Amino acid sequence: MIFIRFIRFIQSSDSFIIWVYVLFQDQYVMGSHRFQDSLPKTIAEIDPKTIQIMNVIDRGSYGTVKTAFWNDMEVAVKIFETQGEIEAFRTEVEVLGSVSHKNIICLYGMCVGAQCLIIMELATQGSLYNLLHKRIDIGYSKEHMIVWWAEIAEAISYLHNHNPKPIIHRDLKSSNILLKDDHVKICDFGTACDIHTLMSNAKGTVAWMAPEVITTTNYNEKCDVYSFGIVMWEVLMRRVPFKGLNSFQVMQTVDRKKRPPLPKSVPVSIKTLIQLCWSHEPTSRPSFKTLSQLLNKIWDSISSLDLEPQPPNAAPSTPEAGPSRAGNIFQPSPPRFPITPGSCSPSPTVANHPPMGSSTPKLKEDEDKMIRPYTHIKNHAESCEIHKQHLQTYEELKMLRIHLNRKKGVIKSLKEKLGDLEHQSSRLDASNEGKQLRLSILRSETESLNQQLNHILDNP
Repeated sequence: MIFIRFIRFIQSSDSFIIWVYVLFQDQYVMGSHRFQDSLPKTIAEIDPKTIQIMNVIDRGSYGTVKTAFWNDMEVAVKIFETQGEIEAFRTEVEVLGSVSHKNIICLYGMCVGAQCLIIMELATQGSLYNLLHKRIDIGYSKEHMIVWWAEIAEAISYLHNHNPKPIIHRDLKSSNILLKDDHVKICDFGTACDIHTLMSNAKGTVAWMAPEVITTTNYNEKCDVYSFGIVMWEVLMRRVPFKGLNSFQVMQTVDRKKRPPLPKSVPVSIKTLIQLCWSHEPTSRPSFKTLSQLLNKIWDSISSLDLEPQPPNAAPSTPEAGPSRAGNIFQPSPPRFPITPGSCSPSPTVANHPPMGSSTPKLKEDEDKMIRPYTHIKNHAESCEIHKQHLQTYEELKMLRIHLNRKKGVIKSLKEKLGDLEHQSSRLDASNEGKQLRLSILRSETESLNQQLNHILDNP
């Protein structure tokens, strides 16, 4: 009798639906025991009480990113609040927990509950997108461009050759590329997958999305190469790709094999590289391993490279119109390549993201924006003392800047004369340069294919 009354009760209300959902879908409920058991056991689970969440940095498709303090260290916390974000949280934790590279954002741990949190390394300079399109007070040089391109290529090459499962990012774009100490940090792996996954179309952001991702589910890691080509153009031109077009118009434009315009004055080596990356046919795109090698070769001849980023908010260029020279804020001697991947650790006391062999040129902006002291934590003696020391250093640095600015005019004049001399002495035959680059790519890809064939023959 009691059983019959119970059945009638759950059938006469919405309770029946809730019971079925809890019994059979519990593994997909954020914070449930089955959900926690499905997460990697190698990721440290952090007590949320030890995290002091501060200000919002950004809001993306999946989750909100905020600054926070954890173990006396400033970190970034990504907060997943809705049930719809649960799969992105799981994917990001699995990917970040399995990789270790100096140009990929470092995962410190996670919190699982009503809200799911990812505690990560804080990239203090924000996203590349914000630098390119919103921080117009900041300039950068050709050295910065080549370093950023090479670091992105190194990081994605690491993902594509990751063991035991190669990883495709699928949403490579400037807003998912962060900067810390002028170096690149790849982030946002919510749509990432391994190469052997059954693909779904329209994964990513349309302006950076490869044509085969838009139209089919038959694609591979070369979709990241296309996105990289768009990022290269974006850094070079300092413009948003396909600006002014809606998503449907972008899809039509890409499907018709049209790409953003490249001015004639862009060096042939760079232009050819970008065009190969965004080729309509995936098989025509080079691998990231080849891209890394080519960018290292370009770096070796950077002094003779007539290449400058366009100034922010430049007028739209056509393929026939050359870019105007950028007024770079700082162009000191660049670092040496190649870049070697490093590792990261969740240790709050040791910085395990080592810099490159020598530092890249530092971005300069208005000193009040660049070196303003961080807000200290109230009622925290050590934080207040650090804040006081920071203020004192800030005033001393301002005085030094006043003295240095007096010599800016002389330095600028000398740089202009040096630039003119380098420009006059570095004229190369553009046609031969383009042919040499394509030949180098073909040789590299052929060598890679031969190595794979020999491996298959040796291991039947």
